Order: sequence, then C-alpha cells, then structure tokens
Amino acid sequence: NIVEKHLPTDYAYMMISGMMSICLSYITEMNGNISDIFGGGFSPYSELYKKTSLNECLAFLQDVFGKTMDAFQSNYSKRGAEIISMVEEYIAVNYSDCELTVEKIAEGVYLDSSYLRRIVSRQLGCTISDLLTNVRMKEAKKLMEEAEMTVTMVSEKVGYSEPGYFSKCFKKYYGVSPKKFIC
Repeated sequence: NIVEKHLPTDYAYMMISGMMSICLSYITEMNGNISDIFGGGFSPYSELYKKTSLNECLAFLQDVFGKTMDAFQSNYSKRGAEIISMVEEYIAVNYSDCELTVEKIAEGVYLDSSYLRRIVSRQLGCTISDLLTNVRMKEAKKLMEEAEMTVTMVSEKVGYSEPGYFSKCFKKYYGVSPKKFIC
C-alpha cells in the first residue's frame, strides 16, 4: 500500500500517474472514448496534481478505474452472451458426434479453447463438457420417452460410442439407469 509505506510524495505521484496511464491506455486499446467515459475536458493528470493529499489522489485513481470498468463491463457481458449462444448452437447441431471435444467446439466457433473454457466458466459457472453432457442427456431422455429404442441405439444417437459409458453418465445425471428408465 502506497500510504503505509510512507513513500516520498514525488515517488507516490509518479506511481499513481503510471497507474493512470495504464488505465487510459486500456481505454484506448479497447477502442473506448475517454471523453465519453469521463466527460469533455477531462484532464486526469492536472486533476491528480490538484489533490492535496495522497488519500485524495488514490480516491481519484480508484474513481477513474471504477468508471473504466463500468464502461466496459456491458461489452464483456454482451460478448460473453454471444459466445455462449454460439457454443450452445454448435453443440445443439453436433452433439451426436461421438468425437466431439472441447477443442472441436472451440474450432467450430472460431475461438481458442482456453479462452472458450474461461468464458463458459465465467458466464455459466460450468464447463463446456457439462454443457455437452446436458444436451446429450436431455436428448437421450427424450428419445427414450418418444421412441422404442435400445440403450445402445440411444447411446449412439446422442454421441456415445460406448453404451456402458453412456449408461454410467445417464445414471449419474438422472439417478436411474437407462434400462430402468425405459421400463
């Protein structure tokens, strides 16, 4: 903490100015408009040096960071929702592919798999594999309720090449084995 370390005033102002520069650079990199966020005539360094105490400077910096975060929060939420929609759509079309992996899904929506994992986790609080399993299990249940199919047939239709593994996943998901569910 800058205050607790009792740094020389010039050094503290230099550190705060550096943090201000990083924040303003971020706005520029994100194609943001500083005037839109802070109003016309915003002169951060002049305002910073008008502050009479280190605590006032830190409060000002905190305000600048807060407004910056607020300005871009909705962009992240919108983009995250768009990505989730693309992933759900891709899974809905391709869930029956027994070789469907997180990497294939990421490739299918033109994103890096690590980035996609973070977005899904942050937006939905689950994994991409969880999403895929949810779709497969709901479809399996629907098939078993509507059509007279064997467990093996259902398993293949929903993307499981091994009926035993499908049965294990189904039981874990619904609490009952597929054979008992069919009966």
